[in-house]
Amino acid sequence: MLHKLSRYLLVMIAILVLAYSVPILYNTLFDKRINTPHILYSALNDDFYISRYDEKKVLNPVDTKGKEYTQTEMMEQCPMMFATSLHQSGLLPDSIDGVKIDIETWHQNFIMYGFVPHSLRRPADEYRLFPLYESTGKIALPGDLCRIKKRVEFVNVQSNEVNEEKSLLFTKAFEKEGFVFPAQILAGNPSHRKNRADGWFITDNIGDLFHLKMENGQPVFNRIEIPEDFQIKYMQYLEVENEKLYCFIISEDNRLNILYSKDYEIVEIPVYDYIPEEHTIYIMGNMLFWMFQVNTENSIAAYAVDLDHNIIDSYYEEFQPKSEMLIGKAYHFLFPFTLKLTQPRSDPKYIDFVKFNFDGYSNFSWVYLHAVLLGVSVFLIRKRKLRFKNNIIDLLLVAATGLFGFIAINVFQNKEY
Repeated sequence: MLHKLSRYLLVMIAILVLAYSVPILYNTLFDKRINTPHILYSALNDDFYISRYDEKKVLNPVDTKGKEYTQTEMMEQCPMMFATSLHQSGLLPDSIDGVKIDIETWHQNFIMYGFVPHSLRRPADEYRLFPLYESTGKIALPGDLCRIKKRVEFVNVQSNEVNEEKSLLFTKAFEKEGFVFPAQILAGNPSHRKNRADGWFITDNIGDLFHLKMENGQPVFNRIEIPEDFQIKYMQYLEVENEKLYCFIISEDNRLNILYSKDYEIVEIPVYDYIPEEHTIYIMGNMLFWMFQVNTENSIAAYAVDLDHNIIDSYYEEFQPKSEMLIGKAYHFLFPFTLKLTQPRSDPKYIDFVKFNFDGYSNFSWVYLHAVLLGVSVFLIRKRKLRFKNNIIDLLLVAATGLFGFIAINVFQNKEY
């Protein structure tokens, strides 16, 4: 009896390993890249330019009316994206819509960011120990690191001892503002290679938002008022020259917001149907407008937004998703389900662990392969002259798990004693 239990344990482990590894191998060998168009917005003629790619080369961009441009012509039509190159060649406009354009001001206001789904599974809130730089004077590496659990603690990087005096000083500042320990999400730049030290943006255990800085060795800790029923899912500190901006904030209802430095104003951006865990978003900002591009499996949406956060124009395009291509249909035919290992996104208690994500049985194309594999399994049982009653569990595993179960029961064959 023990040997049978041991065998089935090995079979189940094999099925789990195969469900994780075989789909990865399949995608590595046969995956087909979808050449998602790249969208730019022109403030000169208030239109979008779409750059496409085939398997061998970059195609000439077109506008929304279908007119084709050379790469050089597109650069001239989109000066807010290619200002550096146009400035070097003397082609940068002096002004657009009455706004004077110079390369220094452009550099101060130009922003380029992107969020991909996996970045939300490893946000900055996983910093258990983080540096808090002095915000006045020259930025230099501190001699300690900070952590926020049941209280604020500063740990000496050499002796590994807690600086009780400094820890108490900052803990009192937190308590004065009503911070509920421990911290949940942190957004900031841990590097010392930056122009300024804006500190850290922190949510407490009940989701309230705060801003932590250190000036002349003293804590500067401010509560940031957030809208009612506003729950923060993710924050990204903006490492840009524009000191007007602090953070991108994604709320639990998947709304994109910007936190401005003036009065800690939180402004919602009119970007719709954005699911951070599934979609990629590219953000470009300048002295004239913002542009947001949201890529999904089968579509692309671009929004041009003015500096008052109103939509100027939008562009939307759909294309065939991988699930409808031959590679996608074969994938669902071969694999009834898959297992993926991910790291939990926002709970500091679980950052040392991985999570099994089960995904499958979304359609019934796998039924045909399972039927074939079940028939082959019956044939092999008869060929080996085994008793069916001793192999019922094997057959059930093949019926339920298909290719994974078929491989597992044949690698660890059932032996009758």
